[in-house]
Amino acid sequence: MMNGDTRYISSTLEIDNSSFTPSSLLQLSNADGIYFKNAEVTIAGFGCAFTLTLDQGDISYSDKVLQALKSVEVIDEIEQPGSGPLFIGAIRFDRSKSSFLRVPQTTIVLRSDGKAWITHVAEGTKQLPTRDSIIEEINQCIIATRKPTDEPNSFILTSQPEKQTWIEQVNHGLHHIRLNSIEKLVLSRQVLVEADNNLNTAIILERLSHLYPTCTIFHISGFVGASPELLISRKESHLRSLPLAGTVARSGNDDVDTLLVQSMLESTKERNEHAITASWVGETLAKFCSALSIPKSPSVISLRNVSHLATDIRGVIDSDIHDPGILDIVRVLHPTPAIAGYPVSKSIEILSAIELYPREFYSGPVGWCDRNGNGDFVVGIRSAFIQENTARLYAGVGIVSNSDPIRELAETQLKLQAVLSAIVRP
Repeated sequence: MMNGDTRYISSTLEIDNSSFTPSSLLQLSNADGIYFKNAEVTIAGFGCAFTLTLDQGDISYSDKVLQALKSVEVIDEIEQPGSGPLFIGAIRFDRSKSSFLRVPQTTIVLRSDGKAWITHVAEGTKQLPTRDSIIEEINQCIIATRKPTDEPNSFILTSQPEKQTWIEQVNHGLHHIRLNSIEKLVLSRQVLVEADNNLNTAIILERLSHLYPTCTIFHISGFVGASPELLISRKESHLRSLPLAGTVARSGNDDVDTLLVQSMLESTKERNEHAITASWVGETLAKFCSALSIPKSPSVISLRNVSHLATDIRGVIDSDIHDPGILDIVRVLHPTPAIAGYPVSKSIEILSAIELYPREFYSGPVGWCDRNGNGDFVVGIRSAFIQENTARLYAGVGIVSNSDPIRELAETQLKLQAVLSAIVRP
């Protein structure tokens, strides 16, 4: 937590982009480090300068960030999105529960355009370390976490809910849809993996990186994943969101996959499920924008084992009306119909009554923001919570009027396989 009487100083220094690689920084996750990698940037951090609590009653998340930064003297020779002290974390699905963003003591940023920098945050009374000493500390931390560990040889898998309970839950959702109280409900399942030895987070992240190179790979305090869904990105005045809804399996055969994708594009169920989410996200972002681009038809995002319908929404912030930080937009967008249902509030009420476990960080926003309101947040899907020798995996599906419980069960199994294949190895 942040001590109101403590002063901090943050120093951001440019480094050679060959100093570290995304792969080498994965090792920091074994030391409870933070890792966030997408096509544009890799961010890794370790240690904790201070944390920031986000509560449901907060009027503005961004105002809390600005208030926290009043006690931080910032020295920044980069002055670009992602430089300076970064607030990084995962926000719970249930917004009635508090979440925390961490400002790492040391952060490394590698950008795809070749630019790279490090940021060190310390109490203001302490002498700032030099560029070389910070790089040495990072290398020592990487080496320390590379100690060989025995990989698990056997695993026990337990799913929840069981098949019959799942069918009852889906039918419960369909009952509410027939009553017209909701149009869509997103139900989740979880699988508990118990291994005969501790799981190595860095190895799991590396596997996810290879299996899903186009996804955002993340690790926050044991919460890991490979998310294909961008909730919101803000870079200065530009916004982008990539909501996903609508899914079909992939076969591994190009000709068959082409037919499967075509069937998804022609499916009334899949198109309706997607339209609910895409329209809602677009309408929500329109409140912040002077210009907004929403494609008339969805595109297709193909991953290793599934394909999704996606809508690439882009906008320009209307600064004359409001200049929101990314956390304020996250607060309004989360949860979307893609991970709760529609209408959102009624769907959450139903989920709280029938889901058998708290989702915690599953399907919540995961990402980072800087002091100027820039940042990236993805939806925490295709994810798991890892603790010592256990992993709790999650997957969800959208239930609409013509959903079939058994087909929806099969879709959750496909989505669970995304992370399961990186954890359970023979």
